Amino acid sequence: MNAIEPQSKPSSLIAELESIHLKAENLAIASPVGFHIESRVLAVLEELGVASAEIDSVVFPDGRPDALRTASELSAAHSDRACRLARVVNFAEQVFDNHQKAFLWLRAPNSQLMNRSPLDCLATETGAKAVEELLARIDFGMAA
Repeated sequence: MNAIEPQSKPSSLIAELESIHLKAENLAIASPVGFHIESRVLAVLEELGVASAEIDSVVFPDGRPDALRTASELSAAHSDRACRLARVVNFAEQVFDNHQKAFLWLRAPNSQLMNRSPLDCLATETGAKAVEELLARIDFGMAA
């Protein structure tokens, strides 16, 4: 499946993404500095419809490391960024309750994000918080 076209029935992938994210949260609580998550999260994100280039721009801003091909876990910095991306994708799926709408929103320029798409804002935790605040406003029925 092309990573740019989101799947229409991602419920098992969302469940797997939630499972990986829950493990990551537990690792972060147990060891908030230097936790590592399984690299499988990248494949799950791609299967959900996040393009490889979108993953790279958030998780690997300095380029995807060659060692990643054989690594079972991401580095601490990459784990943190991958968790951020997974958290926001999962939140958008919950808010819109529609896979296609969630991805359309994630990719569309948003005036409240200085005409950047929500996915473009996920390179920083500050940007991710702004995206999550917009999603929360949508979820609570407030104008976003």
